[in-house]
Amino acid sequence: MEMIKKARITGEESSSDAIQSTIDVKKASQPVREKTAREINREISQQLKEEKYREREKRTARGSGLGALERAEKKHKGDAVAQLAMFFGEYNIKAGTGRSRYISERTRDIYAEEMFKLLRQLKEQGRGVSNLRELGQPHAVALIR
Repeated sequence: MEMIKKARITGEESSSDAIQSTIDVKKASQPVREKTAREINREISQQLKEEKYREREKRTARGSGLGALERAEKKHKGDAVAQLAMFFGEYNIKAGTGRSRYISERTRDIYAEEMFKLLRQLKEQGRGVSNLRELGQPHAVALIR
């Protein structure tokens, strides 16, 4: 209270500033306590979770196939089927779960066949595409219906 009164008399600080400064002085004068084992374990667990999340982000490699897609579009302009064949022949798809690895040849063949079916169905519906980048939400909605 003496500090608050002194601050009011001198007009240097407002009362909330004076209270805050006295609290800061008290905190500075108290010895720093050591962290408990539980607090240390929580910090380590948090660091490990963050590291695992960063590794997962690297593994998913979003956008990593864009280079192969651009090369396929340049080489086979206007032919989505040829672009798709070149893309799957050139690009190794990373597995989304488990350890860091690429998908198997069998899985890649299944993906490619399903994509070829998708292009065929779109063409049958009159919504064919000439380049793979043209695929979008309207095409997905048309395939679902």
